[in-house]
Amino acid sequence: MRNKIKLMVVMSVWMITTASYGSTMVTFEDAIKRGLISYQVSTDYAANRSMELELNNNSNNPINVQLEAGRIFYATQDIQPYVVTRPSIIALAPHAQDEVMIYARCGNSTAKSPLTDTRFGRTSMGPQLLVQALNELNNLRINNNSLAQQVVWHYTNGHSLNSIIVYSDNEKELLKRICDNENAEFPWYQKHYAASQTGNDLDFSNIPTLIQGDMQVVLTQPTNIQIKLYNSEGKSVKTISAFLNQPAGQCKIPLNINLSDIATGDYKIVIENDAGVKIDERSIAV
Repeated sequence: MRNKIKLMVVMSVWMITTASYGSTMVTFEDAIKRGLISYQVSTDYAANRSMELELNNNSNNPINVQLEAGRIFYATQDIQPYVVTRPSIIALAPHAQDEVMIYARCGNSTAKSPLTDTRFGRTSMGPQLLVQALNELNNLRINNNSLAQQVVWHYTNGHSLNSIIVYSDNEKELLKRICDNENAEFPWYQKHYAASQTGNDLDFSNIPTLIQGDMQVVLTQPTNIQIKLYNSEGKSVKTISAFLNQPAGQCKIPLNINLSDIATGDYKIVIENDAGVKIDERSIAV
């Protein structure tokens, strides 16, 4: 009987211990509202992930904190906020503190980049389409910080879909899903920008350098063709390229337009034959 009582006591203690020290899963939002955590965000330029999160467990229990992709941490108005681009689960023992590097990108292309002593306070989730796009990026297992930044700026600053540069099949699938979510057409050209002169990939240069794409046309007869650029006033700005002896039928014309001597504005790319007759045209924004 004594052994049986002893066994029951041991089992009860084990069950209490498990209940008391079993980690609770909690979202970042809920943990803040319940006062379970406090945090500080700073910048580490030595790491590609750039955002350093110091997290404190204020509770008596271990917790697993879910940090969501699409969560934004704000500094002052003239400093770029951070947008978390990959979700994380951070395990914290009771009253423990941990510092973790978080994958995050700049959330305002027109603001200054954070300094090493910049601190971030308010936090909230970004718009639903941004959250959805970042979740798609992670579901497709795309590891491309530059692409993640372009996706973020599309939603935080209204950068065009053409500025989201994709190469691999997975990246093209991501852009397709973004377009589907927005009921938008897949962009037929891509607009590249120069790297920032600061050398910091969180800074946006706003200097377009190149437009790349393909134009599909049908030629009714063999012909030479020219690709010309016209401004919004209908004036020919430059001849981009020429193709000789193109056969009749479906024709794919590659475009590589150097923008170094092109002013900002709206243009039309026009395909003409030898006689100057327009075969097709497309609009672009520089």
